[in-house]
Amino acid sequence: QYIKIRNNFTQFKNDYNIDIKTITENYDRIRKELDEVIDSLNNKKGIKEENRKPEPVVISTHDLILEYRAQLPELKVGEKVLAKWSDDNWYYRSTVEKKIDSKEPSEENFLYKIKDSASDHEEIYREDIIRFKDNKENFNIGDFVVAEHPDFAQSFAPGQIIGIRSDCLIVEFYDSIEHRVETDTTYKIPSFKYQLDIDSIIKAERQWIGHKCVFRSSKKKRYETGEILGRLGNRKKFKILSDKGEEEIINIIHIFGNFTRKRPIRKDDFVLAPLDEYFFPGKVETCNENKENQIEVVFADKKRNDNVKAENCFWLSKEYYDDFVLFYESKETGTNKIPTVDASDFN
Repeated sequence: QYIKIRNNFTQFKNDYNIDIKTITENYDRIRKELDEVIDSLNNKKGIKEENRKPEPVVISTHDLILEYRAQLPELKVGEKVLAKWSDDNWYYRSTVEKKIDSKEPSEENFLYKIKDSASDHEEIYREDIIRFKDNKENFNIGDFVVAEHPDFAQSFAPGQIIGIRSDCLIVEFYDSIEHRVETDTTYKIPSFKYQLDIDSIIKAERQWIGHKCVFRSSKKKRYETGEILGRLGNRKKFKILSDKGEEEIINIIHIFGNFTRKRPIRKDDFVLAPLDEYFFPGKVETCNENKENQIEVVFADKKRNDNVKAENCFWLSKEYYDDFVLFYESKETGTNKIPTVDASDFN
């Protein structure tokens, strides 16, 4: 019995040693294969990393503006330019009055005092000013530009070149209007500036929504008061509800209110002034020096008011006044000339 037990134990020991040996060999083989796979993957990763292109550096819009601003040439006093005015963020012919000194002597300011054709002033940064001599570049289809808009005389807006002719360019403006423009009055701008200009124009237009205003009523051929309900599409037109409950679609050039550019009113200026329960264009005949901010106005329909408060009036260009006279005396809706409009806040 003892011999039988010893033999069984010996057989068990031998079998156990064989199993341990097999397990050890299998483990070593699998471990070796895994190490080879890992080494192979690491080698491939190393090759990929060597060939991988560096990630593009993302530059913020603010940094783009600062970089672009610093690259532009300095302007000279008296130089004729196009400048973007903050009331509507369109570009208008202007003149450089002076460069504003920086508060820090070691830093350049890039800020200029600009005067428009109506002698209004505004401080404008260099990137929003275009020199007339900057239109000498060659143009290509797809270029972003600032050009004179066909619907608004002497007013320049962002657009993109979609066609080139021997004597002109075909530009699609930000409001989807396509028109032929002269090469000599078209100015190339960077793509990021094009988008910034569009965004600023739309923002300026949207700020009118919900505000009271004075607007030119095509139905009554005079200026009524009302509230701006909304902006229609991208064509500078608004839906307005008059204080008498009537709705009209009005072009922004015929809307006056809190966001109209301010301007002092002087003798012989043309103004939009209150008359009875509405507003009407007229000419300032006298500024009463004895009574503060009181003016005498002779209206386009020959009526007059000797007791008008200047702060309740809106300054008009002669072009705009003449356009209204044509509109008033005819059955048409007037021309599309855009005025240079300034006024005190309308309350």
